[in-house]
Amino acid sequence: MQTSGVARGPLADRRPGNLKRSWLLLALILTGAVTLKAALLITESIAFTSDEAVMALMGKHVTQGEIPIFYYGEAYAGSLDAMLIAVAFALVGQSVIALRLVQILLYVGTMIVTGSLTRSIYKDAPAA
Repeated sequence: MQTSGVARGPLADRRPGNLKRSWLLLALILTGAVTLKAALLITESIAFTSDEAVMALMGKHVTQGEIPIFYYGEAYAGSLDAMLIAVAFALVGQSVIALRLVQILLYVGTMIVTGSLTRSIYKDAPAA
């Protein structure tokens, strides 16, 4: 209900202080998540899985000039991860760490996009 001509509710709050606080909270969450993932990577607490092996193999094939369209063994999943892993392999060599660093960067990107989308939808809500 509008009584004074000013919009109210979760979609109306665009105060800079709230936006800054939301980005700070997102940065803190991302820092914690990346720190945890880095610690798990360094301590080798997570086993190398067959799905990661397939991605690593696809990345290796990309570095050799092959361009897969689909994830090996599937007719629907794309090969963007393999392309990014191939770039990491070219920069730092073929290793599990290179593969997992790409996954961490994709995770951080997903968190940033999710946080931005949440903030744009729920401007003043606790979710933002």
